[in-house]
Amino acid sequence: MQDSHYCDGLDFINEPSGFNSSLNPCKRGWFWSLNGDSPERFPGPSYGQPLGSLSSNKLPIDTQDFQAVGNCTIELDDDEQCTIIKCHENSSPYGMVDVTIPSGSKYISFEYNVESKGDGDYFAVFLDDVPIFILSGDSVHENEFIETGAIPIENLTGDRKLTVALYGVGDPNAKFSIRNFETAVIENVIDFDSDEDGFSESEGDCDDTDPTIYPGATEICGDGIDQDCDGTDLICAIPGDLTGDGVLNADDYTAFRSSLGKCSGDKGYIADADYDGDGCITYADYRIWYGYYRNSL
Repeated sequence: MQDSHYCDGLDFINEPSGFNSSLNPCKRGWFWSLNGDSPERFPGPSYGQPLGSLSSNKLPIDTQDFQAVGNCTIELDDDEQCTIIKCHENSSPYGMVDVTIPSGSKYISFEYNVESKGDGDYFAVFLDDVPIFILSGDSVHENEFIETGAIPIENLTGDRKLTVALYGVGDPNAKFSIRNFETAVIENVIDFDSDEDGFSESEGDCDDTDPTIYPGATEICGDGIDQDCDGTDLICAIPGDLTGDGVLNADDYTAFRSSLGKCSGDKGYIADADYDGDGCITYADYRIWYGYYRNSL
């Protein structure tokens, strides 16, 4: 996929059961995974490294076990030497087949082709009752097979029911196909920069949904947000706060007294207490500090 946006801000129409407008792929280009550590996120397009380029395995699918409700079929794709599932809208068809996800598998991928995107229709893939993929027809190019990239499926291994569904609305005009199911055991296959700020989670981004938060970002003091990912929010500077704890109290008085009479270069000299900038801590500086203290009461 060359472009990042295939939507024009469309809202959900006739929301499928279990989904709501917060899961609308049109708001972030196209869909990725609903499963994993942050299922509420919709990263931008073209992330996942295709599993085919890694250590992956074809997922065996027995065509004899396929059960369909509505116009969904399963067949062998001779060109690709794989199983392909096709659904054509007549109400909301779906097909189910038993699969065994190898133990230890972390990811699944497949290729999808929206031959006709319809008029507000949605497509989804489930393992048992867990949605791992949902796609708006308005989010894609028609008539090309697209690699999903690696979709996390940890804790969804073993014997499962794979369901491919088309949520139809309006005229019966949507059609899509899915093929080339693969699984992979490899750890850390995906290293996304979901908010496109130049840092992924593995590179220290402590909130990969917010592009203003990343290592080295400008920190805003006192807002309760760790913009630069150093583990703490920056305490706003308070005049007279010589201990840097964000409050002006007796501890600061003690710190000032300990530096009284000291000059630059002396042990115990506190540059922040030299309010008049003459290089020494004097009673003139104390009068300034005391003014800050009185104003803080």
